Amino acid sequence: MERTTLVAFYGDKPRALESTIRGVQERTASLLPGFVARPMPEVHATVIGLETPTRVVGLDEMRRFLDHVGTSLDRADVVAQFGGFLDRDQPLRSRGRRPYERSFVVSGENVVLIGWPVRPNDGVPIPVLDDLRRSYQRFGFRHRYHTTSADTDPDCYLVIGRLPAGDDRPPADTALLAAAEDEIRRFLAASPGTLVPLRSQDISLVRYEEATLVEATSHAYPIGDIDADRIRALLA
Repeated sequence: MERTTLVAFYGDKPRALESTIRGVQERTASLLPGFVARPMPEVHATVIGLETPTRVVGLDEMRRFLDHVGTSLDRADVVAQFGGFLDRDQPLRSRGRRPYERSFVVSGENVVLIGWPVRPNDGVPIPVLDDLRRSYQRFGFRHRYHTTSADTDPDCYLVIGRLPAGDDRPPADTALLAAAEDEIRRFLAASPGTLVPLRSQDISLVRYEEATLVEATSHAYPIGDIDADRIRALLA
């Protein structure tokens, strides 16, 4: 069964972002046996999943929602930074942890590179993505990490590959993972950081069968190119 999500950077990516992703994938492969890099076109940042709206969303509301996504994103002038976050406190936290600690994580079998929008004058991470995601609630879409009004999710997260799951992992798994996470975080922190503008033209609505958005079974529609007929088909 096909489902729908709203993502950034699916398919073609800014050159600097692609270079950063490849660099982290290569370093991960050298440190973690069995790591499988996700194909570059399939790497994406989820903006908000549209699979379970909080109410029935009709044609007009869906059109207003997509218009809001594009205009609010461009108005916010979002620039996300990957890497370059030093091992120190920041005003922003991600799941209670500092950006340095969350810049690279292994979550289950997923290997994740995480960035955050930053202020243009001093590079301090800011929660603008959380604010934008929260604004989508009035159109009938609640972000999966906004279970309560106190929950926040300011992350721009990219699953860049996966590790063997369960019994397929090596016995030294825990120590190996911790060491790899630490080394790659230090590698990212030592970089100047990769700055990537996030604009309406980077956002696509994707209909997919597999959660990894495998190209062969997914269909991506840039939000600026979605007309009323396409919305009707997506809502059917």
